[in-house]
Amino acid sequence: MTTEVLGALFGDPFAVMNTIGLVAFALVGSTKAVREEFDLFGVAVVGLAMAFAGGATRDLLVSRVPLALQSPVEVTLGLGGVALAVALRVVLRSPFILFEDFYASCAVLGGTAYWLAVTLGFAGSTAAAACAAVTAGTRLAAVTYGWTLPTIQRLGLTGR
Repeated sequence: MTTEVLGALFGDPFAVMNTIGLVAFALVGSTKAVREEFDLFGVAVVGLAMAFAGGATRDLLVSRVPLALQSPVEVTLGLGGVALAVALRVVLRSPFILFEDFYASCAVLGGTAYWLAVTLGFAGSTAAAACAAVTAGTRLAAVTYGWTLPTIQRLGLTGR
């Protein structure tokens, strides 16, 4: 059974990226919910919603049944990310990178690169490589150069 689960999680590049993405997005969503002092159920809901929203959107855009609906392993990975967020909160002070980030935007850009590559007729593996390159490259650039998205307050749209 363990061999089957490991093969499903790490058997191909798409599975590896999906596994990392599920845990990472659940971690980020849960960390933000912890910071907002949600109860444990709220932390789990926010973490799982963040973990599955991007992947489900990606899958729907490419006319696939969302992976989260295909296997209980997906939910387990999301819950692992939630547990990791709670554990990190207990052990550390919250990582600064989770407060002001350019994280989800990188995933959207990567997903757009995937969709564009498929639309232009590239093979799925090439499209997945483009997705990974754009996502990782954008994230590295954001961290290196301190990119953030503007807040409503910084734009002066709070009405005050």
